[in-house]
Amino acid sequence: MNCWECGAPVAAMFCEGCEAIQPPDPRLDHFARLGVEHRFEQDPDALAAAHRTLQRKVHPDRFASAGDRPRRFSMAQATALNDAIRVLRDPLRRAEYMLHLRGRDVGAEGEGRVQLSPAFLMEIIELREAVDELNGPDAHTERGRMAREVAARFEGMLAELGRRLDAGDDDLDAMAQLAAQLRYLRRVIDELQVDDGPGDWT
Repeated sequence: MNCWECGAPVAAMFCEGCEAIQPPDPRLDHFARLGVEHRFEQDPDALAAAHRTLQRKVHPDRFASAGDRPRRFSMAQATALNDAIRVLRDPLRRAEYMLHLRGRDVGAEGEGRVQLSPAFLMEIIELREAVDELNGPDAHTERGRMAREVAARFEGMLAELGRRLDAGDDDLDAMAQLAAQLRYLRRVIDELQVDDGPGDWT
């Protein structure tokens, strides 16, 4: 990329020559944009700190009196940073994003759709039914017990997926299966953590 202001080559948010703010580099993924290592294992505090530091540099308020182009670029940079932290701070989204970067989209439709096993789908149906049947004076206690059990399973599977991603596992289909199953389990957890009716199980 070349600086829109002075034409010098740039590889950062600001031109090193004239210091003009630049548009987001489309070649950067979320990890590179925040300046963190391309790994599933991330320190949440370090992620948040990296985001805050970069946001302060490009915050639109700093460019309120600048020209139209710097204002637009600051907004675009801020938006790109927000998109990056929104994905990377959520471990499941982060795992799905890493699969996406390797060419496997967990939410794909048609030929690329992840086919979950009938056994797993039946298990989810049974969990739904068990949640729907929770009533009576012990319902809250039972709901909490189920939530802890499903959460423990969710965390175990997520840890396995993360290890495989960081190890460079080439079995993308198997990892996509894990990620898709985790989506369903997260819905179960969300349902167990509310008391105002069934959630979206589609």
